[in-house]
Amino acid sequence: MQDEPGLGRWAAFLVVGWLGLSVVASLGAVVPTRVLPGLKPGPDVVLLVVLFAGLSARGGSAALGVLAFVLGYLADLSAGAPRGMHMCALLLLAQLSRLASSRLMVRGALLTGLVAGFFAGLYHLGLAGLRVLLEVGAGPALLGAGAWGPLRQVPLAVAATALWGPVLFALLGRIDRFFSRDPRTLGAELARGAR
Repeated sequence: MQDEPGLGRWAAFLVVGWLGLSVVASLGAVVPTRVLPGLKPGPDVVLLVVLFAGLSARGGSAALGVLAFVLGYLADLSAGAPRGMHMCALLLLAQLSRLASSRLMVRGALLTGLVAGFFAGLYHLGLAGLRVLLEVGAGPALLGAGAWGPLRQVPLAVAATALWGPVLFALLGRIDRFFSRDPRTLGAELARGAR
């Protein structure tokens, strides 16, 4: 039986998501637009945090939903998107990852990158669809002749998220282990250290 994670774990995930979002947004403001015209230079950190929390399948769905809601709100504010766009996409992603957690065992950098890339693709395609739906009258302009609109950002965002997924999953795994120590293994570690 898995122990229930405490409030500290969820707060740590929230802080990691917020700091990662801030760092990526800062890099986006510093990188010249000639290098990456209209594209984000980094991974989608809030997506990776929610994905890790959902795939770990620890804690209740309500806590995962609150984490996705708050990080989605922060992502909406950071991106200047209509409020609710990232929230809806992250809430859906949280529930999908929670459902997939019983079927997937994500181990190793390659599999972590593939899973992160798959979910990032779903997430960013969902965001592009929501942007078309939410921006009334802008549908033809967003999907206009030759201009892929929000869809042209999907490949680079998926690649960056897939590449950074294993790194961030390793960091989140360490945070998760810090906040959820099993007392039975802690005693075994102390006995080994005394020898």
